[in-house]
Amino acid sequence: MISPLTPLDFLARSAFAYRDLTAIVDGDRRFTYGELQARVHRLAGALHRLGVARGDRVAVLAPNSVLALEAHFGPMLIGAILVMLNTRLQSGELSWILNHCGAKVLLVDPQLAPLVESAPVSVVISDYEGWLSQGGEVGVSAGTPAPLEINENACIAINYTSGTTGVPKGVMFTHRGAWTNALGEIAEHGLTQRSVYLWTVPMFHCNGWCFSWAVTAAGARHLFLRRPDPVEILRLIESEGVTHLCGAPVVVSSLAQHCRSCGIRFSQPLRIITAGAPPPPAVIRAAEETGAEITHVYGLT
Repeated sequence: MISPLTPLDFLARSAFAYRDLTAIVDGDRRFTYGELQARVHRLAGALHRLGVARGDRVAVLAPNSVLALEAHFGPMLIGAILVMLNTRLQSGELSWILNHCGAKVLLVDPQLAPLVESAPVSVVISDYEGWLSQGGEVGVSAGTPAPLEINENACIAINYTSGTTGVPKGVMFTHRGAWTNALGEIAEHGLTQRSVYLWTVPMFHCNGWCFSWAVTAAGARHLFLRRPDPVEILRLIESEGVTHLCGAPVVVSSLAQHCRSCGIRFSQPLRIITAGAPPPPAVIRAAEETGAEITHVYGLT
């Protein structure tokens, strides 16, 4: 019997092969791959006890963070579907998406909670860590659901457009699609267990261009940044040994300009992937002057 292709295997493998290695750096918090797997299973169990079942939508409104990454694995363990919400939208637009997708549960970062005060969702969790800590340990006795039979063609995520040309439109992503795209990212951009990936692309944008799953599959390190500030990006590159980051041309340009103003050239390899819009040649040249290797993937949306 051929095993289904699913990103769930990425976390399971990395938790086995790299259990004690750092998977996440989020401010002053660090989690190993073993700890990440345990937290994801607690998330799945906590959602299950809320009545979330196969096919139900779990919406998330959060910046790049532990919450955002764990939501890319926890819901699918019980067959639920992730809906990452654009943190730049207004309350009315968010409510429209939540109503359209039929979200059963909304997980929201406390700082963004005012945006969804009137959200059409029956269960809203704004204290993720507190709620997760009360979710029980992994195991049948704690109410964790039995292992789910995976259909690789089943939907695992619905990504919505920004709605600039009308109401937002939803696009479905499958287990197989996420699996194949993630492996393509690993091969194309040279992700390995030694890589340190800085989250400068919003994870709500096409699941972070699929790096949410690709970085995990490689056993690499997720380094979270709530907003792409060039000063903080540079600090983290130097202090954490960042090897990869993604960003729209405007993010790449701001980083290159900051490096130029400070007279900084990177002493270690840094691969930058830019997409979403064609970067001007001047932006590419400026990025290359920092010593970075830049790859442009036009049209990634």
